[in-house]
Order: sequence, then C-alpha cells, then structure tokens
Amino acid sequence: MMLYKEAARVINQVKGKRGTIKSLVHSSECKNVKQLYALVCETLKYSSIIDQIAASTRLLEQERWLDETMAQVLLYELLFGKGIQCGGRYRLAINKHKSALTSALARIKVKMGVVDNRDLLPDVVKNEVILPRYVRVNTLKSTVHDVIQNFLEEGYHCILTREQASTKRQEGQSANDICEMQADFVKTLKPRQFMCDVHLEDLLVFPPATDFHDHHLYRSGAIILQDKASCLPASVLAPPPESHVIDACAAPGNKTSHLAAILENTGKVFAFDVDPKRVSTLSAMTAVSGATNLEIAIQDFLKVNPREERFSNVRYILVDPSCSGSGIVSRLDHLTNDGQSNSTERLEALAAVQVKLLSHALSFPHVKRVAYSTCSVHRAENEGVVAEALAANTDFELDHLLPTWKNRGIKVADDSASRETSPEIGGLDVSACLRAVPKEDLTNGFFVAVLQRKGQSTQREQAREDSKPVRNSTCRSRKNRSGQIQTTTNCQLPNKTLTSQELGNQVDHVDDATKCNSRKRRKRKRIRAKTEEPHTTCKKLTAEDSVHDYSVHVGPKIDENHKKQTKRKKKRRKMSRIEKSE
Repeated sequence: MMLYKEAARVINQVKGKRGTIKSLVHSSECKNVKQLYALVCETLKYSSIIDQIAASTRLLEQERWLDETMAQVLLYELLFGKGIQCGGRYRLAINKHKSALTSALARIKVKMGVVDNRDLLPDVVKNEVILPRYVRVNTLKSTVHDVIQNFLEEGYHCILTREQASTKRQEGQSANDICEMQADFVKTLKPRQFMCDVHLEDLLVFPPATDFHDHHLYRSGAIILQDKASCLPASVLAPPPESHVIDACAAPGNKTSHLAAILENTGKVFAFDVDPKRVSTLSAMTAVSGATNLEIAIQDFLKVNPREERFSNVRYILVDPSCSGSGIVSRLDHLTNDGQSNSTERLEALAAVQVKLLSHALSFPHVKRVAYSTCSVHRAENEGVVAEALAANTDFELDHLLPTWKNRGIKVADDSASRETSPEIGGLDVSACLRAVPKEDLTNGFFVAVLQRKGQSTQREQAREDSKPVRNSTCRSRKNRSGQIQTTTNCQLPNKTLTSQELGNQVDHVDDATKCNSRKRRKRKRIRAKTEEPHTTCKKLTAEDSVHDYSVHVGPKIDENHKKQTKRKKKRRKMSRIEKSE
C-alpha cells in the first residue's frame, strides 16, 4: 500500500509543478525507487484512458472517499499492470467494480480499432524516444583505456573502439553522415555491448536501461552517469589546465566535476549556486568525483563582483541557468502539461533571468570564453538570450562549435514556435550554436553556445599556449598564430608585439652591437699575443699523476725552463718514495 500512496503523492506533485518525476521519486522515502518510478511513469502515460474508464463507470461518484489520483494508480495496476498488490478497502473498492471497468476498457479498444494496450497511448507517448545509457569516464579517477579494459574483462563487447571512432571523425564525412552513423551504432547496441562516442572522447554508450548504480566503477567515482548533451558545455568551453573557471549555476555538479577533469585538477573552479540543498548535493557529487580544485559557495552569481581580486585570473565561465527543462525526455512533460508550463509569460520570465546571468558573465574584465547552455527547446531561452546578450556586449562574438555536429541553432523562419517573445536574431550566425534533438541525436534536447572575446583564438592549443609562463631571454622573436611577430627581451615587457619595421630595427641594433664587440675582442687578442709572456694553466698534480695526462696548455709552447723544473720535481718525488720504502 505504501508504494501506491507514494506514487499518488509524486503524481500530484508533478502536476503541481513541484519538481520532475526523477527528482521527486529519488527524494521519496520509498525503498524500491525503480518500482516507484516505473509505476508513476506508466500511470501518467495511460492517464487519459484511465480517466475515460473512470468517467464511463462513474467510479468516483460511487466511491466518494477515493482520491482521484489514488484511483488512477489502482486502475493502472488492475487494467494495465500486474494486478492490485494491496489489501484492505482500496482493493475491495476496485474489485467491486472490476467487471464494469474491464468492459469499459474493451469498448474503448473496439472503438479505436486496436488490440494491444500500447496502441491506446497517444502518438506523443508511443513515439517517445528511448535514450541510451551514457557513461562519462571520470579522468580524475581513471582513464578511458582502463575503464574500457574493465568492462571487457567483465564480458562486455565493444562494437566501436576509440581508434575506430577517431578514424570516423577524421574521414572527412559530413556532419549528417557522422550523426547518422552514430545513431545507427547506438540503435544496434544489445545487452552487454557498448561503444565509444564519435564526438566526445571520454564518453561511452550502453544500451537503454543499463543500470550501473551498484557497479564498483560508479561507486568509486571512476564513471559518471551523464547524458551526452550535458557533457557538451564543458567540452566546448575547453579551458586549458591551470585556468581559473567559474561555474555560475553549478548544482547538482556533473558539469562542475567535468570542468575539474578537463583542468586535470589544476587551476581553480569557482562553483556558485543559490540553493543550500543543491549546494549540498554539489559538494557530495564533486567529492566522489575526486575534484580538489573547487571553491564552492552558496551565493547568487548575479551578486558576485566581477572586479573582485580573487576573480582576476578568471578566463572561462560556464552559464547553465534554470530553464523550462522542455528538452528533458524523462520529464514526460507532455503527460502533465496543462498549457501553462511553457506559456509565453513563463518563458519571458525565464529568459529575462537568463539574459542577466549571461550578461553578468560577460562583464568579467578578463574573461575570454563563456559557454551558455540550457536543456530547453525554446528559441526564447536559447538563440534569443544569446542575441540579446551579444547586442549589449559588442566585444564578444560566437565561436563556431563542433563542425561534425549536425543540428545547429534555428533561425526565426525555421522556428515553428516563432510567436515566442524574444528579440529578433538579426545578423546573428545561429549556425555557430549547437542544438541536440532527441530523435536524431539520441540525447536530451539541449542548446549550447560559446561567446568569445573578439580577437581571441578559437583553438584549444592556443589557449594552452597562453597559459604557459613566459620565459625571459636576451632577445627572442617568433611569429604567433595570427602572423604577428613577438619579441621578448630582458629590458622589455614579456609579450610586447612589434611591427616588422620595429623588430627589424631592434634586431639590426643587436646585430651591430654584437659585431662591434667581436671586433674589439679579436683586436685585444692580437695585442696580447704580441706583448704578453707565454702562459699555461695546469691542474695540480699528485704523486701518482702524469704531467702529460693532466696538463692543459693555453697559448704558445711551454719554454725549456718550465720543462727542467718539472723534471726536478718529478725526481724529488721519486727519491722520496724510495726513502719511505726503505
């Protein structure tokens, strides 16, 4: 009975917009979380049919004490599940109307012309996307190679190896071809099989419903269960090791631990979230992941001072704000949508906060790259927010992300929901942004954009090079990636960029000085050779040493007097040894 009561409670909270199915189920006191989750989801799927049956039999009119949501749960179990598993008055009340209820179901099937119960479901439910199980390898605790070897030793079979996935990326195929190839491999996965993801090197893909919650790699933090789309923001932000990064809306912590792994636990990640409970979850998750370069704070990111001294080295920021969550497949929003969850008013309110958060991130004086992401499908929360933020921050531009990714940002004319309130895109190149589409990419619906300061290199290697300390020398020059010549001298600032003419003048000056010094040294040498006495430098000799082995001669040939002195010393040492032996 406890299971049914908890299911009814969760359904009521979901309908009241108090949380997602998954979060509410996992916060429940029910011991069998899997069974509770399945019961809630299936009851919601069949809710429209159940309501028709209850209305046609007047069940709630005859059993006035019976709660409507509890009746839905019990009717699902009776008609579509394994039968009612509880006793007492609930069982008696439903069994009393069993004949009428089953007859009502039969009439609906005949009317709709279906035989299987699944065919009664709405198209939006029948065509529901079943996502695979994505596993991110936590490189703070292990390596991709070691994790793969572990699964192979456990009897798993890899149908697409890292080498094969890398080859596929480098074959020059179009983004469409790569997307279709990835989907084809995923759809062929069978139990005890897995594959390496084509786009992300630290991601493994397993068949749907593969459960790793009790696996030793999960418990140790070596693997993290994270949807592929959720791995994109940190991956495309790509901060090099030793960087200082801000995670503006960090909880529950998967993206934060991903940033720490990309940084190899170097540098620093400032993680902010305003909710104490979510920060507690963040701390627990990042502790298991082994992330040690974090500074976690219960604070609203909008109240963080960009010019505070401790943020002076921040070059990268990730903004993943609260959103409608309309892209999350497991939310089953289509089953609970009362027409208000994605209303224009709600989207406007969400977008207003999102623009503030993104603009605040762009206000940090030394930031180079800002990643913005949502799990929403609405343009108002995605391209609209980016367009408004860029319009107010003209020092930034969009970086074109992952050319091998098929689905890009959508234009106004392409948007079926073009009536959403959001700014016009104007000249914004929305193809620079990424969109994840559940049916095509087999991930949750997602949006990612990276805004970079104008004039910054888009390559990760350049970012790594920028993070290295500058070495001082007498005079060194090189060309940077933009073709400019840089010089470093002991008497100048380390990274002063010179024009070709300035550099030529400086190098000519150094060369002239070097030539002058060389001429002076040669002149002094000639004068010394004519006027100075011949000289020699010798290592101090011991009794066992040989003059010829250890003498180092500099200058003209040693004179005869020196030779005679050496012979006399040698003779005295020989006589001394003879006397000692006697």
